[in-house]
Amino acid sequence: MALVPGEIYPELVLGKVPDPAPEGVDFPGAAVEPHLLGQLKGKHKLVLGLAQDEIGYILPKRLWDAKAPWSYGRKDAPYGEINSLRPETAPLLLPLYGKLTR
Repeated sequence: MALVPGEIYPELVLGKVPDPAPEGVDFPGAAVEPHLLGQLKGKHKLVLGLAQDEIGYILPKRLWDAKAPWSYGRKDAPYGEINSLRPETAPLLLPLYGKLTR
């Protein structure tokens, strides 16, 4: 079981971060974080978000889009970035789960 202290994007749980990155994102060359389910051991796996704390949205750095032009042809800034700590949240947080499950 993984307890996540915020609202994690499904791409980080399932390992579905786009490669290559969409046009317009701020960090298209950012490394893809290790996905959460791939780090959990055992037959049954459970991810519980909003556990322990609420640090905001946890999104892949590669999808971070706080500066125009906006990705996916949007006319406005996406919602997640203004409710996230910073682009480095997922790169700092996700590798920790692998260390905890070994």
